[in-house]
Amino acid sequence: MKKILLFLGFMICFPLFGQITITGRVTDENGMPFPNVKVSSDSQSQTLTDEKGFYKLVVGQWDVIFFEEGHHCYPVVEKTPKQEVNVTLSHREKDIVVCFTPPKCRILFILDGKPVKAEDVQNFKKALRKGEFKYTLVKKEALSVFCESNAAIAVAQTKKYIKKKQVKRKK
Repeated sequence: MKKILLFLGFMICFPLFGQITITGRVTDENGMPFPNVKVSSDSQSQTLTDEKGFYKLVVGQWDVIFFEEGHHCYPVVEKTPKQEVNVTLSHREKDIVVCFTPPKCRILFILDGKPVKAEDVQNFKKALRKGEFKYTLVKKEALSVFCESNAAIAVAQTKKYIKKKQVKRKK
């Protein structure tokens, strides 16, 4: 019976590993809170800021968080379990309903020298989280203006690809 309970406890807690909690506050230029701002991720997690502008969102590494207004985004590239992201948005009129389209703020994933197809990104992120690939991360600050639509670039290689490149270099 103890083994069954231990197994069930492990299976319930297993999905919690690797989750990252992002908290923060959304304010205007004067530091006043923005209530009811939609904060969402490309993995379908979403929430609204409370009356004081605070929010909490649980995401995975490699997700991108979008803020309803101002076209702000935040790529979650670090494994740190708790992260704080505060955002300042421009003032909005209370009576205006804003339709939001996420900006071109994404993480570009490259595997073995080729971009990962859009339909494969979620599965690729899961594989990265499991440590299936060796990867290098290039953050936005290091990218040229030609790459400004990307928040970061993650370049990953399979072991087979790395060995193939090493053999070519030796020749």
